[in-house]
Amino acid sequence: MMREAYRDKLPKLLLENWEKYGFSAFSKGLFWLTDPEEYHGLMDDYLKGTVLEGKPHLHVIARSAFGKLYVWEEHHGLSLELDFLRHQIYYTPKEILNPSMENETMKETLKMIEKQSDVYDEDHQPLFPQAVEKFGILQDDEMYGFVHPLHLGGENRIENMKKMNLFIHVDIQKNMEIPPVVVV
Repeated sequence: MMREAYRDKLPKLLLENWEKYGFSAFSKGLFWLTDPEEYHGLMDDYLKGTVLEGKPHLHVIARSAFGKLYVWEEHHGLSLELDFLRHQIYYTPKEILNPSMENETMKETLKMIEKQSDVYDEDHQPLFPQAVEKFGILQDDEMYGFVHPLHLGGENRIENMKKMNLFIHVDIQKNMEIPPVVVV
């Protein structure tokens, strides 16, 4: 396992979870622990042309069923969320974590990711159970996405969704002439 490569970069708790569970789905695929190496190029490409381009020490540690990537900044915590549904990047600068707090911060981060991974439709109903019922369970390279993107006026409804390859979807978005919005 890649645990050694990340020993001094990511919290011990995350490395232990990788050893115990691997890079796998939780809550029936609502969110996934990810192999940072698989998502590094995708993250770098999506950050191109933004104020965050080239920011060092970033690792994608998890993703949602809707393609949101959760990015841990070494020794700082969760500082970036790449939201492909809304074509936005949420950046929260963080102070350096006390090393004794990294595991606790990671534990709270994973709880937060699970709670915030679902997306809600226009009637304020969670879309994940609807998407699983309509499209089936996701494979590790898939996401539920909108056929007509939300940032281009698409409606937040199950009828406007489909199961799609996450990497292809993001590749299409990054090649649009509209750069992602960075929200600080």
